[in-house]
Amino acid sequence: MEIKLPVFLVLLLLLVLLVALPVDMRRKCRQCERIDGETYAQRLVDEGLFHKCYKMSFSSFMALAVAGAMCLRWLSGGSYHDVREISGLQFPTSVQAQRRVAKAFERLSNSHVMKGCVGTVDGWLCPIRVPQKKEVSRVRSFFFGHYQRYGVNVQACCDHLSRFTAVACSSPGGTGDAVAFLK
Repeated sequence: MEIKLPVFLVLLLLLVLLVALPVDMRRKCRQCERIDGETYAQRLVDEGLFHKCYKMSFSSFMALAVAGAMCLRWLSGGSYHDVREISGLQFPTSVQAQRRVAKAFERLSNSHVMKGCVGTVDGWLCPIRVPQKKEVSRVRSFFFGHYQRYGVNVQACCDHLSRFTAVACSSPGGTGDAVAFLK
């Protein structure tokens, strides 16, 4: 297929005009650069858009971020000392600060107690001798790997005065607390 010379010249002329357009007539390219989180958050606060973007105030967001960081550190094996050190938490030292914190906890509950709370449940591994095969069908289920011993999972519930209100010894030691509690 042959291209006629006039058509070719017109196309070439259009290309030259397009390239030769003054730079200020062309659409400007936006130069974007990555900014750190604090700068971005401060920009949103300054522009009044933080609440619109995150559906919470900046201070609420930062409290949530600190709590999330503390939780992740603790879940990854850090002790409460590490978490306290990293997050800057400290026990209130003045009597006034201690009372303010106590009042804040009271506001979280009705009648100065946690509403609906009837007790505290915890599990304990009661050590036993290795059961015989003729005594139980699954000897291995009584072995608890964390303590490297055989035992029975004991679940106990106490009320606010530290009185036992329920005790159950119906699960082998290898059973997790959540499953043993359901039994």
